[in-house]
Amino acid sequence: METSSVVATWLWASLSWSIHRGMRDILVAYGKPVMELHRAELAAKIKQFVADSPGLLDSRGWNPKFVRESMGDMAASAVLAGKGNSGDLVRVVTEIVLAMVGDWSLSRLDDVVFWRRDEGERGLDVEGVVALTKLFVLEWSNEFDYQIYSQLPISLHFA
Repeated sequence: METSSVVATWLWASLSWSIHRGMRDILVAYGKPVMELHRAELAAKIKQFVADSPGLLDSRGWNPKFVRESMGDMAASAVLAGKGNSGDLVRVVTEIVLAMVGDWSLSRLDDVVFWRRDEGERGLDVEGVVALTKLFVLEWSNEFDYQIYSQLPISLHFA
């Protein structure tokens, strides 16, 4: 797998770990109604992309047998579940979406306009898939012991 892909996946997978105390819950609560409107469509798009582009996922370092026999179903099931605790499934979903967007830069992944659109204009285009995948990552994030913040050195800076 490419280094940029690993870094981007790590950034997405660790997104909620860098969020201030309670912010994860606020973001999930805010986004949940929108996610519920699009959850089935998001799962279907991810599954269809795997079926349509197995060679692309192979070229990103995934086992061809896994891609063709399990990847799409596993990713779709994870999205439909709404929550979980498998970092491996989060990695599968985020890697599929990274393959979908192709050559998007990390800054473009960070700044999608989906949430700034009016509710009636929130179709599930590629930006919508990225935005809802970020929410999926938050839904699947393990609970973090927020007390650790009080144990960190004062000179530590968070990027």
